[in-house]
Amino acid sequence: MDQQLFDCLLYRGESETLDFKGGQYSCEKPATDEEKSELLKDVLAFANAWRDREAFILIGINEGQGKADAAGINKHLEDAAIQQFVNSKSNKPVRFNYEKFSSDGKDFGIIRIPVQERPRFALKKYGDVEANTVYIRRGSSTAIANPDEIAKMGSATTVLAATFKVHAEVQLVRNPPQLVLAAWLINEGNATAYDVQINFEDSPGLILGLNRDLWEDKSWIFKGRGRCAVTGHPIHRKDEPRLIANWTLGIPQMTAEEEIAMRSGSKVPIRYGGADVDLGFTILAQHQEPMSFRIQFSRAEISGLAARDFVPTKIEE
Repeated sequence: MDQQLFDCLLYRGESETLDFKGGQYSCEKPATDEEKSELLKDVLAFANAWRDREAFILIGINEGQGKADAAGINKHLEDAAIQQFVNSKSNKPVRFNYEKFSSDGKDFGIIRIPVQERPRFALKKYGDVEANTVYIRRGSSTAIANPDEIAKMGSATTVLAATFKVHAEVQLVRNPPQLVLAAWLINEGNATAYDVQINFEDSPGLILGLNRDLWEDKSWIFKGRGRCAVTGHPIHRKDEPRLIANWTLGIPQMTAEEEIAMRSGSKVPIRYGGADVDLGFTILAQHQEPMSFRIQFSRAEISGLAARDFVPTKIEE
């Protein structure tokens, strides 16, 4: 959780992906089974909800008009303890986690529940949670799923997830003349990716230029991992390719006449005098498995691409 996402959630209404809890859940003695079962029911209901994005339970927040009231809490739950509590009672493990978050000098609890296979239910009655009953979040309330819904849950074999693909190509920058390698990120999955982070491996001899409209350089935070870029903007499924970055490969070999022609937009022969290119990076998104990619071009491949007399592309001035 970061401050930007937290502030954004405060302006959203309760739904299948968001719930506000003014006070902390009662999960320890002398709490009764009925009190403890509130957490169990809420987590199961959100896990079973019809949604295509991660769900949040914000603890220490009271629903308000416009913006929710961030009152804060004075006690946290332990993630390992509530994981054991919920999963010891469900038919299959439920994926969720508890985070501690601070803002404006106040503490809050964040329960994050990713999209996952369903249905999830308690095997035995516990407090107010009935056995073999599929609870589901509908809007701002919890209900019991009907048989048709449960059947559709059970027949679903594909979990909504972001699936990244990287497209890279060699291009020619018009002014000043430069050969660059540009890379785009494509989400081919069936879900939106949130809180995306890219860890670049060190690339000696190549200059990395980030697309500043989408990515923010956070290398100074993630020391020892090379370059790192993050975005708080969601990358939607089936969206247009998003430019990640470009790497300067070098100055193309051209005659003075060819350079003048190139600057005017004409097709000119380009010769590459650099080395092989081998770039690696890992993409991480909220509750997705890390995906690693390599971009590899041999010197001969780049020379072949550059020799095709392509029209210069304006990437940057």
